[in-house]
Amino acid sequence: MIAAGAVAVIAIVALAVIVQGGGTSAERQIAQAINLHASDLPGFSVAPPDHAGTGDQIDSRMQNCVGRGTGEHPGAVGMSSPQFTSGSGLQAEQVGSDATIERSTGVVASDLALARSLLQSGQMQSCLSQAFDSVTIPTSSGLPVTISRVTAAALSEPVSGSDRSFGLRATIWMSALGRSVPVVLDIIGYAVGRDELTLDTLGIGQPFAPSIEHQLSALLVARAVAHPH
Repeated sequence: MIAAGAVAVIAIVALAVIVQGGGTSAERQIAQAINLHASDLPGFSVAPPDHAGTGDQIDSRMQNCVGRGTGEHPGAVGMSSPQFTSGSGLQAEQVGSDATIERSTGVVASDLALARSLLQSGQMQSCLSQAFDSVTIPTSSGLPVTISRVTAAALSEPVSGSDRSFGLRATIWMSALGRSVPVVLDIIGYAVGRDELTLDTLGIGQPFAPSIEHQLSALLVARAVAHPH
């Protein structure tokens, strides 16, 4: 059985790099208010940090392929929630969010258009393979888990109140002791005015519960609408 610790070190940021900016300002409070909080996810706890550095390795590979600095714009203010996890072993799930306030609605539209283009052109599939293929993840049990194959497909999750959206489903095959298990990672981006919102979910063996994914997506969008700026 693949240990739950293997899930916590999957680098969500490696995929979200194309739809997230950074920076600091008073607007950080708004971005923080939009993001997911522990009270939104009863039964979930904050995932432990990746001390093994596996996430940094995957992130670096992904940025090299997509293009370093892609999705980063001067003046943008970005905040991320913690990664929240529930369950263990083959029943583990993980979820988190990002909220970035860009300088203009045009920047937001450009970022989401780029994300869709990378997916439609096949470059996203290529970059995911380069970032994840043959990565070995150490776990708390001492059992190494190897990522052997990654596939990507478009994902649609429309939510009322958003201006536009982007969705990616990556299926990552993780192997240990001769057994392979798919890990399903969804990255869903929404535009609300100058806000870029990202929900990321992860489930072992099957996708994160669709009803909860939609509920959390709607919550992020509703919070952005409720905090005009």
